[in-house]
Amino acid sequence: MKRSGMLACVGIAIWLFAVLFVTRYYMLDDALIHLRYAAHLQTFHQIAYNGGQQDYGTSSILYVCLLACLRWLSNSPLLPKAVSVAFYLLLVAGITFKTFRAQQSKWGSILGASLLMVVLSPMAIRWLTDGMETGLVLFLVGLLAAFGPSIAHRNQITFRTALLLALYGFILVLARVELCLLVALGAVVVAGPDLFRSDPSRKAALVRACSLISGAVLAVAGILVYFHHLLPDTAVAKIASGESLETLTTIFRMTASSFAFGLGLTVLYLTSAIIALKYIREGQLSRERTLVWIAANASYPILVSLACLRGQYIQGVRYLVWPLGFSVLWNIADMQANNQSAPARTSYLRKWQLTFVAVFICLLPFDSFFGFHSMMGRSRAFLKMRAEDLSRFSNSTIVAGDVGFIGYFTQGRICDTEGLVNGRRVAELTIPQRYQRCAASNPAVFFVTHAQTEELSRYVDFSRWKACFAVNYQNVNQDDTHSFMLPGNCERLSAQGSIAADGVRLVQ
Repeated sequence: MKRSGMLACVGIAIWLFAVLFVTRYYMLDDALIHLRYAAHLQTFHQIAYNGGQQDYGTSSILYVCLLACLRWLSNSPLLPKAVSVAFYLLLVAGITFKTFRAQQSKWGSILGASLLMVVLSPMAIRWLTDGMETGLVLFLVGLLAAFGPSIAHRNQITFRTALLLALYGFILVLARVELCLLVALGAVVVAGPDLFRSDPSRKAALVRACSLISGAVLAVAGILVYFHHLLPDTAVAKIASGESLETLTTIFRMTASSFAFGLGLTVLYLTSAIIALKYIREGQLSRERTLVWIAANASYPILVSLACLRGQYIQGVRYLVWPLGFSVLWNIADMQANNQSAPARTSYLRKWQLTFVAVFICLLPFDSFFGFHSMMGRSRAFLKMRAEDLSRFSNSTIVAGDVGFIGYFTQGRICDTEGLVNGRRVAELTIPQRYQRCAASNPAVFFVTHAQTEELSRYVDFSRWKACFAVNYQNVNQDDTHSFMLPGNCERLSAQGSIAADGVRLVQ
């Protein structure tokens, strides 16, 4: 490695250590949903949020199982944070190695360095170290992108390779069900151009593709047998108004609000796809390789189209990270594999590099401000909820819309107004029906926002309820304040001195 590369690696290490230390308490509320599922899986050997009532309210079965195994080592509420940071660091290490050590084409090297800049941005750190499975999923799809082109060039397939591909397909589907799409497209990627030829090498290509698909089919069968549904309850509950334009607008807004991370990934996706196609067109087997290129770059438009058709509610750019990341990583790896057929004209390379760096620098102040603003806000929310002695509500029914922190720190029976963790029947209810159901559950605690209070006020008289303390789940551009409300007064909390004197006020 050159001296400049070593200095860059040292700088990256210092940057990551500083940022990860400052944001060590930052987690999304949903991260503790996974951890509560993991705790019940470890204790009762059942995937259930409230205990005794099996449900499919987790977006990642694999992540829950991984957390359940790791809980034998630590039962800290920061366990999801540590796991997501570990996979994020593995991802950064892999991209850094490919950028500074591996022999690449000029475009591959430049795009690799640009991708490294993007994943080191504060917004990337926000979304990839939030305690969710996003970092794990991106790491897994990155493995297919990194090794897919080399596997596709093999003329023979061994039993070991076939078994590993089957295991990989199985793991992908358990990581997130929507990765069935990646398995279908990835089968074409690992099969390679030989899949579209009639020579004897087509047999090996079919074996590679069928091995990957067989593992995914086995995972789908297991999910159907255990849960009786393929889609999680979360996906069912988050179907929005059904208007495609609303979903598409939300996707654009979420991408733009992620600044260097969301916009940077999108730009790299488009650029790498164009350059990779140019490499393919100027090499051999251009028609067959073009079909593989289509499969490798189709996951993002397909996923967006499906979300629009379903009217799916998108809550952040993390839902779009894996298709964008996979295509970018595959395009770069494919450029390296086809370096011998590099396009002669590279006059635009320097101009593109300077333009990307200039735009990245312009976005970085916004990315840093809003990234740290949201991470530090969520850190304060986590510390606040952890500091409150809420375990006394373990036998209470609690109504909440964001159930992660409140559910984990109370271990109470949660009635979820969003319908994520109360089973398929509740997930299929309309929003007013969910609110009415929770209002009728005889709750001891409400942990709700002002907007949720207004919805619940149709069924609950809040005049006798007091807000004992408030927690702000800070977003990029707005506050998301949740009030912990008890009937009558807050003596059940203030008796132990956990609430400041000015912390009690009526919810208007």
